[in-house]
Amino acid sequence: MVAASSLFAVLAASGSTMAAAVLPRVETTDYVEEVLPCMEPSLNFEKWTITDFTYGWITTSTNPAHTFTNSDVKFKVTSDVLSAPIECSGHTTIPDFRGEQWFDCQGTISTNMKFSYDSESLMLSLSSGWMCNPKQFEHAGSVKIPLVCTASEQKTPNWTPESKEPFSIYRQDCKSPENFDVPSDTPHAGPLVFPETTSTSTIPSYPTSTTVDLSKAS
Repeated sequence: MVAASSLFAVLAASGSTMAAAVLPRVETTDYVEEVLPCMEPSLNFEKWTITDFTYGWITTSTNPAHTFTNSDVKFKVTSDVLSAPIECSGHTTIPDFRGEQWFDCQGTISTNMKFSYDSESLMLSLSSGWMCNPKQFEHAGSVKIPLVCTASEQKTPNWTPESKEPFSIYRQDCKSPENFDVPSDTPHAGPLVFPETTSTSTIPSYPTSTTVDLSKAS
């Protein structure tokens, strides 16, 4: 590639003119691949933070004898060991979430984030494991998240079996009024201890020769 100064010199020497010379931009900055923090925040990990928590369900009655329900819970997780917030969601076909059911948070292969939610006790539980070579970290914790809920019900007037609209739709929407921290119940991992190494080695000394007086031998 011809440098910008050299190109101008060639144009000046040859008498060539340009109405508007557009030269390639020369990048002089050395780009260094970003290394996300891992070991230090992992060794000092204490909590996750939950934001935008919502929970709700819709019960639809196609007729007075037939109903079906869809329930959803959604929230975001942040922490010092995450490069970006993680979005978690779960779905059931009953109004309540039960704590024994665990859901995988999408797109969390590196952190293996899972959660369970009990809508009766309002307890949210998190579990996560991740690797910062050469150490594996695993943490879990729970927190109670109070909710503010609104409910609505819609019924089709003069409903008949021939009606195209459902008999009724009942909806409940809940959300957390604030953010909540989920403290880790897992004890902190101890600091890494590496064996000491030296740049030089000590070589034991041995005698180079041995003299034996045979006249004194018996």
